[in-house]
Amino acid sequence: MGVSVSLTDHRKMAEVSANLHLLFSAADWFETQIIFERPGAFLIPYAIMLAVEGLPIVFLELAIGQRLRKGAIGVWAQISPYLGGIGIASTVVSFNVALYYNTIIAWCLYYLFQVPF
Repeated sequence: MGVSVSLTDHRKMAEVSANLHLLFSAADWFETQIIFERPGAFLIPYAIMLAVEGLPIVFLELAIGQRLRKGAIGVWAQISPYLGGIGIASTVVSFNVALYYNTIIAWCLYYLFQVPF
């Protein structure tokens, strides 16, 4: 009942995997070089993806959330039970960002009051 794979198939898969690894490594190196040579080059793809993907999803979540009167987790779970993970992930990311920023603000306040005036 099992699928038998010959040794040549394993070699072909390893060769394809090595070629893909080389391609992705070269693309990563090229992107890193572009960013170091022209730091603003990253902002153009970032702004494009923000406009194409980020903002429409935020507005979609807000609009559906207002219509259904549910939070981030409930909205995506209402659309499809499989999409409930998007709401959970956005909640976890928001929590982690808030925790990070509050820690930095606490450090700033702590060291602000440690300085003698």
